[in-house]
Amino acid sequence: MGVTLQQDTFKLGTPIVLKVTIKNVALRPVWIHVTRAEHDYELTVVDDSGKEPSRTDFGKSLLDERSGSAMQMPLQPQEEKQVGIDVTKIYQLTKPGVYIVRLGRVVLPDPAENQNAFVERTYAWPITFKIVE
Repeated sequence: MGVTLQQDTFKLGTPIVLKVTIKNVALRPVWIHVTRAEHDYELTVVDDSGKEPSRTDFGKSLLDERSGSAMQMPLQPQEEKQVGIDVTKIYQLTKPGVYIVRLGRVVLPDPAENQNAFVERTYAWPITFKIVE
């Protein structure tokens, strides 16, 4: 899984949209939940001191809704999906500074196979961006 930004410095108050790509590098299909990108991915932002900024009301609601039902779909070998996630819809980024984003998501076992198989999480390398006035 990979995460990119169009730039690494943003003006205070502008949207900060992550481009997220998940690719199945396995030799067989994996399954993923598909709802809205903000629900499908676990996003965490911290400032350069390691403190998480306050979440927006929408960002808080995501913490409560993670256990909801979602459609599952296979991701075939070498298939990839891309989504955009606006960090400013989830976090109140009201101060200039350096921020670090960590992003993960659940990858599910094939439902036709072993129902006792482990649910796995995959994570992208953290990325850093800067907010200026």
